[in-house]
Amino acid sequence: MNNNITVRFLKEYLGYEEKMDMLVEGACKRILPISVVHEDALITAYYNTAGYKPLYLHTQFTLPTILNLLEKILMAIEECYEYLFFPEEYIINTNTIYVDERLREIRFIYIPDKEREKFQNKFRRLLKTLKECTTENGKIYLDMIIELTSVEKISYKKLRFVITKYL
Repeated sequence: MNNNITVRFLKEYLGYEEKMDMLVEGACKRILPISVVHEDALITAYYNTAGYKPLYLHTQFTLPTILNLLEKILMAIEECYEYLFFPEEYIINTNTIYVDERLREIRFIYIPDKEREKFQNKFRRLLKTLKECTTENGKIYLDMIIELTSVEKISYKKLRFVITKYL
């Protein structure tokens, strides 16, 4: 399997130049290592994915595994936030979330989200995708979390707290 992913996007989607510096320096450990090539208004990003697989390649999760995985995803989002990588600014889905073999460590491929979609909407879509990869009990819990994100504007910290209570 190829350990490199190439992504191209416009500089204007990045927000500000210092963000690219932080990505290249590897300041946030929840984002996979990156090297970049600047071409006028276009950025080509090369991610090293060695030791990680995209989440979409995993096909079946038990209830405890899916809840644990969601908790780790939310923790990774929190860590990115500490480095000013806000969840509205990058795409969060099963293609951009990478996990190690034991499903213990989560890392992202940073792709700017030009739509700047709200976190709750992104997370709800992620949960709906993950419903296809879990047991009937897992689907029930994911439906409850989906409903929670639909009804109230909930932060990822509160959401992580709720998920932790289910574990």
